[in-house]
Amino acid sequence: MVSNELVYVKDMIKHPFLVCVLALSAVLFASSGAQAMQIAPANPEFVAWQSGKSLGGGQFGYVPPPVDWAGKQAPSGKAAPPASFDLRTQGALTSVKSQGACGACWAFSACSAMESWALWKLPQSLDFSENNMKNHHGFLLGSCDGGNNDMATAYLSRGDGPFLEADDSYNDMGVTVPVPGAKPVKYVMSMPVFTLGAGGDRTEIQNAIMTFGALSVALTWNDNAFNSSTNTYYFHNNAGASYGHAVAVVGWDDAKAVPGAPGAGAWICKNNWATSWGEIGFFYISYYDTAAVKEARAFINQVPAGTYSRIYQYDPLGMTGAAGSGVSNDMWGANVYTTASAGSITGVGTWAAGHNTSYQVVVYRSGFNGGFSNPAANVSGTADQPGYFVVDLPAPVGVASGEKFSVTVHYTTPGEPYPLPLEIPVAGYANATAAAGQSYMSDDGATWQDIPTQGGTWSNANACIKALVKEAATPVELTVYGPGLAQVGNALNFLAVATNLVGAATYQWRMDSVNIGGATQSTFVIPFANTYNTGDYTVVVTDESKAAYESRPYHVEVLPADSIPVAGMAGLAALTAALAVLGAKRRRK
Repeated sequence: MVSNELVYVKDMIKHPFLVCVLALSAVLFASSGAQAMQIAPANPEFVAWQSGKSLGGGQFGYVPPPVDWAGKQAPSGKAAPPASFDLRTQGALTSVKSQGACGACWAFSACSAMESWALWKLPQSLDFSENNMKNHHGFLLGSCDGGNNDMATAYLSRGDGPFLEADDSYNDMGVTVPVPGAKPVKYVMSMPVFTLGAGGDRTEIQNAIMTFGALSVALTWNDNAFNSSTNTYYFHNNAGASYGHAVAVVGWDDAKAVPGAPGAGAWICKNNWATSWGEIGFFYISYYDTAAVKEARAFINQVPAGTYSRIYQYDPLGMTGAAGSGVSNDMWGANVYTTASAGSITGVGTWAAGHNTSYQVVVYRSGFNGGFSNPAANVSGTADQPGYFVVDLPAPVGVASGEKFSVTVHYTTPGEPYPLPLEIPVAGYANATAAAGQSYMSDDGATWQDIPTQGGTWSNANACIKALVKEAATPVELTVYGPGLAQVGNALNFLAVATNLVGAATYQWRMDSVNIGGATQSTFVIPFANTYNTGDYTVVVTDESKAAYESRPYHVEVLPADSIPVAGMAGLAALTAALAVLGAKRRRK
């Protein structure tokens, strides 16, 4: 459950017990013959922030996440990148924007990365709404009090965004609402994390930029570290106030000189402070910066929002912690759901806690009864990167309304002793809730523990396992009223009635497959018919899901004047009033 209450860190640090529970690994139970399960230690940077670090705000606003992604060192073996690369020359960047006096930098950097991938790979030129992301992230921070890539990932993975800028335009002065009827336009299926390798090796992040476009990254901002003459930045524990900030990294130049840095080389970054700042909104961060570009996030594999009509999930806040023995790289997690309506399970969404995570996903047609039974789908693979990803099932699993089903995931994460992704409560940051019978975990795949029944922090912990479902759409019924027979001089009155549409609808009447100018309402009138009005009439109705429905042809015959006797005209009037149920066929734009 997502709380709408905004609670600031300075208020939440009155609860030191919760802080300590998150900061230290707590052994909560041990089963016979099994290893004790622990919650992973929190990101040291988050613990420091939680203990009193500024919330940011103003032109800044990055908050470290509880999960230490930067500490997950990239493996070696990636292809060597070129000496320089710049997405500005690839036509793969949208315009520089301004976050104004609001700590929403993280939303701007995330949207920049999403827009870059869409522009480069779909290709679609999209302007996503930072406003909607900052206002509806669901965490215990105000809309201008900061955020991070994990918060963006949670908002997107639960299906709450992205919206288009036109539907929820940016306002740095407060919380506003989207235009009526606005909805998310994409579902982001993959949000991988890229990190530095041994000795600060940049290869993984550089390859990701060349493959996926702009990436969302964090840095520590200090005015004294910025050189406005060269638009370069080099932070190395400078004196003066420092703040968390987020930007999009869009390339690099190994030969770029950065004054004060011990060597050449810099990341090319897109800021959120308008084109009047820096190099038309861009600047360069030294490779030797001690607090920048430690981890980078991509927001890729964007599909239409209607691809999944329902997401079953207990982790609307995403991965805020992890579990394991602290020793083994293997863990199993499971979630049990009851369907709200009939549909087909087509995918499973989860997180990889480290690089090269092997997974086995099994969907069962049962709840939990000491174990899981009646398997319906089984798929295995490897997630190369940490972060959120969706696994497509080999075939859809149909489920009836009110049916219980379970999804188990076996995680094997080399070098990561806390493989199970969890949503847990985090003081001042995430108000996670859970209930018995929702999530389970196991260290051997045979003996399972009901996570929320273990007490302590586990009481409100859930496994980060989503079931993505396509539900059967209610058929659209399109009915046309109108005359089948008329004579010259009569009025031709048409009426289209559509049911089961999504939101408001628009109409376009056609004659013999040609659009009729101005005929864009549910009613259409030809005041004085002539013989050339004889033909096949159809109406195309488009709803807010962007689906278009066209009626079957409705034939109208217009006869010469006075060719229908008076008695016949009375019959014609009765015929005109009759309902012609023509059905509808769906036509994709």
